Amino acid sequence: MLDSLLPVSEDETGKEKGGLNIGSSILECYFLTAIYWSFGASLIEESRFTFDAFVKKLSGFREKSGDGIVAGPDEIPVHYPTLYEYFYDTELNKWVPWADKVPQYEHKVGLKFHEILVPTVDTVRNTWVLELMIKIKRPVVFVGETGTSKTATIQNFLRKLNSDTSVNIILFVTVTKIMV
Repeated sequence: MLDSLLPVSEDETGKEKGGLNIGSSILECYFLTAIYWSFGASLIEESRFTFDAFVKKLSGFREKSGDGIVAGPDEIPVHYPTLYEYFYDTELNKWVPWADKVPQYEHKVGLKFHEILVPTVDTVRNTWVLELMIKIKRPVVFVGETGTSKTATIQNFLRKLNSDTSVNIILFVTVTKIMV
């Protein structure tokens, strides 16, 4: 995941060249984002709080609190309870709440019911992960509770891909029936 977050330097011809031209605190923000959305993403809700506290302590970044307060490199935003609620915006060089990235729902006439996807924080985050992993040609696994729009998000993402793009899909769905 870290590979997908790091800026790519290109020469005049558009060919990728080696080396990073970013500071260590920005690199650590990329690293924090990568660990939260790679192995930290599969944790259940209760474990995310423990993980979040541990990672924040390890980072050594100072906490920046308050509604509307911007946290940049070397800082951790704490207005929302965990860093799962933020992403590091590489263009603005600051932590931005995922909630700020959720677009207004606009109904498109003619869509079939199964094609409708109302944007939420979860669908925006999952789409972001898909975009990053497709960009670097890496596999993606979504896990989570039933009804969190994993399948709908993936289907919506695939519908918007360029028709020349080739993607292999394996879908596992578990349906549990309670017998009384």
